[in-house]
Amino acid sequence: MKGQTGLEFMLIMAISLAILIPLYAYMTSYSNQTRQDLKFKALEDNLESLAEAADIVYSQGYPAKMTINFYVPESTKNFSIINDRVIVMHLSYTNLGTDIAAKSEAIVNGTIPINPGNYRVSVTAQKDGWVNISY
Repeated sequence: MKGQTGLEFMLIMAISLAILIPLYAYMTSYSNQTRQDLKFKALEDNLESLAEAADIVYSQGYPAKMTINFYVPESTKNFSIINDRVIVMHLSYTNLGTDIAAKSEAIVNGTIPINPGNYRVSVTAQKDGWVNISY
């Protein structure tokens, strides 16, 4: 009788593990995807805020200046400004990469950090009619 009880217990444990292990794997994968989506959205919102700040100081003219809080998530690979108006950051997760961009009406120049963390970024209108971004 003891052998049968032990066998039944092992069978119940095997069935339980067969159900729980795939469920755990799915939940972990879903959690990682959600975390990645939140980082993308946070950076997208930050870039939009940066472009909006550039538009505001551009419309106000020299010597207008704004300072915004800017969060850089992990896996940020580089920063660039395309055609003097599009602010782009490249993120890389696993082997995939994605560019997140925000367009400004102002002519923009400058740099922002790519190391993870929170930064205070200054957006300043220049005499020549362009906007400088610095941290």
